[in-house]
Amino acid sequence: MNMNKLILFVLIIGLGFSCSVKTDKNFNEFGLPDSLFALKNIENADLVYKVKYIDNKLFLDSLKKIEFVALNTTYKLKILAPILKQELGVDKDYVKSFMISYFISKQDKIGDYQPVIIWISGDDYTSLILTLVDSTLNPVSHLVLNGGLFAGPYEFNDSLTCWGEDKYSKINKNRIESYTLNTYVWTDSRNDSVFVDSINYKYQIMENGQIKTEKIDSIRIIKLIEN
Repeated sequence: MNMNKLILFVLIIGLGFSCSVKTDKNFNEFGLPDSLFALKNIENADLVYKVKYIDNKLFLDSLKKIEFVALNTTYKLKILAPILKQELGVDKDYVKSFMISYFISKQDKIGDYQPVIIWISGDDYTSLILTLVDSTLNPVSHLVLNGGLFAGPYEFNDSLTCWGEDKYSKINKNRIESYTLNTYVWTDSRNDSVFVDSINYKYQIMENGQIKTEKIDSIRIIKLIEN
């Protein structure tokens, strides 16, 4: 009788191990089906400033005709956690519990890599991120298209304050053009003007899944404040 129990116990352990391996295999085969994405091959990436989060759901606009699909825990840990560790320094438990994320658009494959665009929001953070994943859904590179971390105005010194950075992007297949705007204001006796630094970038998604960055130019715009 004891020997029969032992054989049954070993059999149960073996079946449990077999199931865990099968789950991983199914996950890789499942991949990123088109049904996860409400949009395909978007070009204007300024959606981060337009989408509406209503009743714990994300829509393209207030008409609520186009609804986006949220990332489940598996996708969050597989795709988002490595990205947000680089961007924000947060761990996977924080990403799983406190970051809201939705699939936005599936872009055409580049080489062996699949570009996807994801909307992410958390404490003082909202962004639209493009990431390239391999066949096992590991992110090999990523680029913040819009938004980012904004914890309110911050001071450089006693007299200069930055209102924050805005970023805007356009996508054309494997090429992306972006520009950032940083607005600064004097907080001392020179408060008769603000200045805006604008930086233009061009990016190229390579066949190996990496993103090549090229800074084009930067300009400073000074705006006078009328008293």
